Parts: sequence; structure tokens; C-alpha cells
Amino acid sequence: MAFDLDALEKRVARLPPRHRAAFAALCTERMLPNYAMFSRLCRWGDPLFLRNALDKVYGALADVSVDADAMRKLKAGCEKLVPDLDDFADESVSWAADAGNALLATFECLLTGDPRQAAACASASKDTVDNFIQEQTELSYSDPVLMGKLEDDPLLLREMSRQQYSLDALEKLKALDAKAIKQLRTEFGGQGKSNINLDWREQKRK
Repeated sequence: MAFDLDALEKRVARLPPRHRAAFAALCTERMLPNYAMFSRLCRWGDPLFLRNALDKVYGALADVSVDADAMRKLKAGCEKLVPDLDDFADESVSWAADAGNALLATFECLLTGDPRQAAACASASKDTVDNFIQEQTELSYSDPVLMGKLEDDPLLLREMSRQQYSLDALEKLKALDAKAIKQLRTEFGGQGKSNINLDWREQKRK
């Protein structure tokens, strides 16, 4: 199952604006535990702030109207918590940056409806899994069979499937409400586990 960003963006663009933001939020949801691990290891950042910010996005999606000013303020707070890759040596910084930037893109999608922002969240989640697989298996991008190995990895196949199945579900939804969002989060949010199998609860206990 190859990742086709252009095709995904076109598919997202056919969704209603709020559905696009819901897709972005679900992709971001699956990355937040990665940020929590980075924060624990490097003693930097605030995973609970990001967690609460994403919860506010879900709340806004369920409301009749979006408080744009409140969302912009939350986004500004999140921007300060995205780590600079050059400031940390631990490999988890790239996963945390993917999560943070995905959350910023989710806010932007919520505020503007831009399908490119939602697609960027999907791409960031896929990139995190790619990077994790490479780190764990010591694959090199100079390896001519790397792409085939990556595309067959169970973690990447799961992430790609979640993206496609969540789009399937969103395409069938006429309107978003609190019940629908809860169901989407249960089915596609990872239930506390990230796209690379890190558990949010475990990261908070250590």
C-alpha cells in the first residue's frame, strides 16, 4: 500500500471543512504519545498542554460554531512547544516535532478548512512511522530495497489503513457531533497508543 499524498489530499478536499479537521485531529491523536516520550526523556515541552489543546479541537468540532480567537491563542501556545531538531540529540525529537507540527496543521485546518493541512498531518504520521522503522531496523535510504521493506512493515500498513478507514467513515458522516467524534476517536485514535506503539499512560508514569 503506497502512500500517495496527492490522491489523499484530493480525497480530503471532497470532505466538508469540519470533517477535514476531524481527519487531521485523528492523525495527530496517534502521534501525541510520541511527544510525551520525548518530553519525558529530554525533560522539555508540555505534553499535557498539547493533549488539552487537541481536546479543545474536538470540542470545537462538536460545537455549532468555532471560537476562532480561542483556537488561535491555543495554536500560539502550541507553537512554543514544538522542539527544534537541532537542539536535541535523542531520536525521539523528530517524532515529537512531527506531532507538534501536526497539531499546528490541525488548528490551521480547523480555522481555514485547508485540505492541504489535513493531508500534512497524515504525511507527518507516515513520516514518523518511516523514521521509527528505519531507526529500529538500521535500514538506510541508500538501500535499493528500502521502500519495499518499509511498505511491508506492519506498523506502516496499520497507519495507512487507519488513514484510509477513517476517511471512509468521515465520508459516510453527514454531520459531526459529540457522539460521532467519540466514535471516531475510539476507532481511529489509537486508544492511547501511538502510531509506533508508545502508550500515553506509560509515558506519563515514568
